[in-house]
Amino acid sequence: VGAVGGPEELQVVRRAVGMLLDGAPHGAVYSYLERKSNELNDDVSFNAPR
Repeated sequence: VGAVGGPEELQVVRRAVGMLLDGAPHGAVYSYLERKSNELNDDVSFNAPR
């Protein structure tokens, strides 16, 4: 498995892969990734030019 991202993103990926290896259903892992993606995107703030 290869992943590229920042430290927080890689931590999420590592957890998701661990969930799969532990036998979690793919749907549960996908939901986890989607939730974490939304959380990380909500934390991003930037000033867009007007």
